[in-house]
Amino acid sequence: FAHVYVPRAVVAAAAFVAVLYVDVRRTVDVEVKTFGKELGKACAYVAPMYPLLAILCSLIFVPVMSLFEKAGWNLRRLDAPIFYTVFYGPFSAVYVFAKRALLDQRYGLP
Repeated sequence: FAHVYVPRAVVAAAAFVAVLYVDVRRTVDVEVKTFGKELGKACAYVAPMYPLLAILCSLIFVPVMSLFEKAGWNLRRLDAPIFYTVFYGPFSAVYVFAKRALLDQRYGLP
């Protein structure tokens, strides 16, 4: 096989969608079309809030950085956790909104 470059964000998004699908399918028998529709709605809902959610995710690390600083530990150790939390953390909102919408179908009217 030739070396194929796949951006990390694409791999993360694919894994995220697969885990959400498996998670929802444990409880609700959902069609792929319905799943895609609800996932799209959740993405559209979260997209305008993404910058705010990224900032809120970064605030988690303020006390952690303070603790590292007081302990005399190297703050560079937090670079990767901060980056991945800020970049991928807001996608957890998509997960929650999509899952809630899909599970609500279980209790909704036919």
